[in-house]
Amino acid sequence: MKTDIKELEQLKDKTFVLHLTISKENLLKEYQEVLKAFQKNFTKKGFRQGNVPLNIVESELDKNQAYSEILSHLLSHLYQDKVKEYGLRPVIDPQIKITNPPLTLDKDWLVDVTAAELPQIELDKNLYQKIAKNNSSTDLIIKTLLENTKVTLPQILIESDVQKNLSRMVDQIESAGMKVEDYLKSKNETSKSYQEKIEKQVKEEWTINLAINQISINEKIQVEPKDAEEIFKKQPEMKNNPELVFYLLTQQKVIDFLKNLK
Repeated sequence: MKTDIKELEQLKDKTFVLHLTISKENLLKEYQEVLKAFQKNFTKKGFRQGNVPLNIVESELDKNQAYSEILSHLLSHLYQDKVKEYGLRPVIDPQIKITNPPLTLDKDWLVDVTAAELPQIELDKNLYQKIAKNNSSTDLIIKTLLENTKVTLPQILIESDVQKNLSRMVDQIESAGMKVEDYLKSKNETSKSYQEKIEKQVKEEWTINLAINQISINEKIQVEPKDAEEIFKKQPEMKNNPELVFYLLTQQKVIDFLKNLK
């Protein structure tokens, strides 16, 4: 795998940063395409829709909107190409940072794209013995997995999931006609304590999921298509999320395996 440190920076926690350059030549080409796209729906007195001259379209175009379109299109392709080139396997949407603002068409655009891969985990060598010794229930198995799994989670991964959880919480509270402040007060929480609780929950969920995934790999525990079909028959709506079904079935098979350890 190519490891040009000038373009790819990889951290020990599996965070990676791609230092990308979008050339001025490509920007100008894409700008013309954006102008033509806007022209199709542009209206101006004295002209039929779609026939307004490009110079008039350009004079009235929101430059920030145009630059956003250019960045989205060019960076999406460039990012995917670099992910493939370096053999990266990102598990979250990337964070974008322009490193040479402001954006103009008379220079290259320098962009840092930060994301993360799944981190490596280490299971305690005596994990199975510890689980077998306790004749464990599901709750005890989960507790034992947490206590016997070492993993350094990428901070960007944690922050991404925390923000998703917080946004979901705010939407649910507001849809119920409550204020976030009142909800937190009713739970005897502050914004900080609640966020810390969510962060702890996110870390534990990732640790458990990674441990279960590693055990399924180590023990060659797989879900057969027929197992998923049984779920789809009972709950047809789950066909819209087959990956979740396969994960839940794998999780159950791993838990069953751990319960039967002698």
